[in-house]
Amino acid sequence: MKKQTSDRLKSRINITVSGCWDWTGSTNQSGYGTISFGNKNCLVHRVAFEEFCGEIPAGHEIRHRCHNRICINPEHLTTGTHKQNMNDMVVSGRSKYKTGVDNPRARLSESDVIAIRGKLRSGETLTGLALVYNVTPQNIYRIDKRLTWKHI
Repeated sequence: MKKQTSDRLKSRINITVSGCWDWTGSTNQSGYGTISFGNKNCLVHRVAFEEFCGEIPAGHEIRHRCHNRICINPEHLTTGTHKQNMNDMVVSGRSKYKTGVDNPRARLSESDVIAIRGKLRSGETLTGLALVYNVTPQNIYRIDKRLTWKHI
């Protein structure tokens, strides 16, 4: 069975100059390759990882080092947590959610955030800084605890 799966995967790839093995079969709405086994649809990058690398650890997802959703090159695939996978998405610019100044609703700049963190270390209060920067004390708290503006 393993040989059949391996041959089936290899028959549907296009090897690119970057080394990606681009899946030429069907894809889902999110752009990830899919393959069916009987009446079950599977994500092809997960099938490829299991075929060429082994079992996916419990609680882990498959991450693309190349940030190419249709790549099934086992050298470009690794396991990781959901948080790591989501961070990869943000870093590669594939997230529909914008962070920091890229978010059109941002009221602060990166220099504001740096200044806020410095002033908090100097003893200024959440409420006082909230008034100065025209945001809520909760916003200042979230900046301080790195719940927001994590990338700075």
